[in-house]
Amino acid sequence: MVKLSAQRMSQHYVNCSSEDDSRRGSSTNGGDDDDDDDDSDAESVALLADDNPVEVAASSNNRSSEELPRNQQLAFMTEEEQIAMAIDLSCGTSEPSRNDQFARVGAQLFEAASRQVGNREHCSIDVGIGLQPPNTSNWDSWKRKGSCFQVVTYNLWFGCRGDGFPHPEARMSKVADLLLNRHSTQNPLWFAGFQEVVPSLSTVLFPKLQKAGYRIIQETGVPYGVALAIRQAGANDDCACPQIVEANFQPYRQSPLGRGFMYAHCRIPSPGECDEECIVATTHLESFCSKQYDGSKFRGPQILELQQFFFRRMQQHPNIKTAIIMGDLNWDDERLKNSPDPKLLELLSEATGGGAPNGQWKDAFLETNSDRNNKGYSYDTKLNPMFSGSLRRRLDRVLVFRPEDSDIILRQHMIGKDPLPGLTFDKPNTFNGTTREMPVAASDHFGLVTHLSTQAG
Repeated sequence: MVKLSAQRMSQHYVNCSSEDDSRRGSSTNGGDDDDDDDDSDAESVALLADDNPVEVAASSNNRSSEELPRNQQLAFMTEEEQIAMAIDLSCGTSEPSRNDQFARVGAQLFEAASRQVGNREHCSIDVGIGLQPPNTSNWDSWKRKGSCFQVVTYNLWFGCRGDGFPHPEARMSKVADLLLNRHSTQNPLWFAGFQEVVPSLSTVLFPKLQKAGYRIIQETGVPYGVALAIRQAGANDDCACPQIVEANFQPYRQSPLGRGFMYAHCRIPSPGECDEECIVATTHLESFCSKQYDGSKFRGPQILELQQFFFRRMQQHPNIKTAIIMGDLNWDDERLKNSPDPKLLELLSEATGGGAPNGQWKDAFLETNSDRNNKGYSYDTKLNPMFSGSLRRRLDRVLVFRPEDSDIILRQHMIGKDPLPGLTFDKPNTFNGTTREMPVAASDHFGLVTHLSTQAG
């Protein structure tokens, strides 16, 4: 096992899911038809207390909170109350806690969460187990064929309780099948980025990918984060694979939720005489947690920090011609009104500043979508079989930076829309203490598959 040291911001940690349709829908009074609130579909968020997630059970409402230990009192708070109170205490925001009881529970929540995570300044990055460097002997023959490659971003959904529930093994087996079925010698799946990675999911998914020839790059010793899978050796084919130059995790300077990005600097086969290099990152930008904490004031600085990191690397390594950002950006800039975030590409282009490499960012969906009815909703509570809501957002995105007049984006599509046959789960409703039997999908997000060319056009 090769490990690279990573400086991780030492801070309190909370598993704050970005995928609660009712919480997101209530952030503004957005005028879109697709923004209707549906409180009956609120997801339960797992917040760490003592050493275990608190499970919000349907039977909890028949007990008084005073009868329970203080750590279990979290089950009587709505998700918004839980997270907003905890954020208030952690970040010192101007929003006052609604009452002392919530403040006490929030303080205990963060104390427990801090014990769970520990001091993250000395975490390490696992850059692959038991894999040899990729065989580059077939690069020349592969380059002559002018092949393309694929990248995928997938929010795995840490689940209703923070432990991957429901059906983590079945869901991750499905994700593995979806990814491995995408791969081919002529159109290999080179890079996959994951968000909301928790142990109950990674211990199922990652061994399957490693067996198929992928190197997994992930933080070790943290219960929730991001990861990259990079094709290194084909078990049953001889496709060309990227050669990893460097990989590491970089925390954002401002992130109460402890977010950052995992990146890899790679050498890739290209049609020219000199092989190009690329830099790829997956990230999970600050989540919406409550009306008081919608994360928007942090998402902008975070994406700009990532862009600046990339630009510095591109200046230091002139052979880097391609930069790719993929992940759950939680970016909400496409409502008809009241969008909390600015237009993403405009923000990035206006902030390039002096010394930026010659080129521009392109959004893979915007570049390739020709269907006016396709809005690219990767988080869609109308279409995802696990939901019956109305919230629809294009939270997941793939951004590609290339030199001017050097486009490599071919197409993009989604995976993971179908329910898993024969599986259901009792979906909890924390507002009224009931449950409802629902189908199970691979995740609450759809995966995004983007096809890129090795020959710029």
